[in-house]
Amino acid sequence: MPTSRIWTTHAIWMTFSSSAKTRWQLRRAVRKLNQFFNQYGFRQHPDKTFIGPTRKGTDWMGYWLTDQGVQSVAPRALANHLTKLRRLYEQTRHLPARQQQARVAGYIGRWYLVFFS
Repeated sequence: MPTSRIWTTHAIWMTFSSSAKTRWQLRRAVRKLNQFFNQYGFRQHPDKTFIGPTRKGTDWMGYWLTDQGVQSVAPRALANHLTKLRRLYEQTRHLPARQQQARVAGYIGRWYLVFFS
């Protein structure tokens, strides 16, 4: 007897942005967005949600954004970069010094190319 499998796991990445002059306009926009989510069965991830004034800044795709625009690399992106850099040093410690230096320099170069080009 054949069995059928139904896959019900889905991942959707969405970015919503709304700007408002007053906090009441923002609250209204958030309420409408939450109604939309509820209507179509979506939910916000608690760690990936920022609702508040832009002057406080927010992390978006590795950049730190404020009401002044892109300010710098986000603190979390920099911390992740340093963690991966330490792991790369550990993984390449058995290699000759020149090969280790080339691997690490290549990683740093690619990282800077992404964030500072």
